[in-house]
Amino acid sequence: MRCIAIDIAAEGFRRRMVRSLVAAAVRESLRPDAEYDPLVMLKLAAANEKQIVPVAVPAEGLCFAGVGY
Repeated sequence: MRCIAIDIAAEGFRRRMVRSLVAAAVRESLRPDAEYDPLVMLKLAAANEKQIVPVAVPAEGLCFAGVGY
């Protein structure tokens, strides 16, 4: 069984934002080096709700590990 750990930290998240960020991270990790955009995660995190974001990954298989303050 394969497992990928992704830590995401922010002051807050919009609806489906974590699943969208995971989808973008997985998509970018599979791109050839010539097409890789190192700023895609920053662009997505800064996008407002009216901008297009990638299709979110399904919640199945994701595990919430905890929250910190």
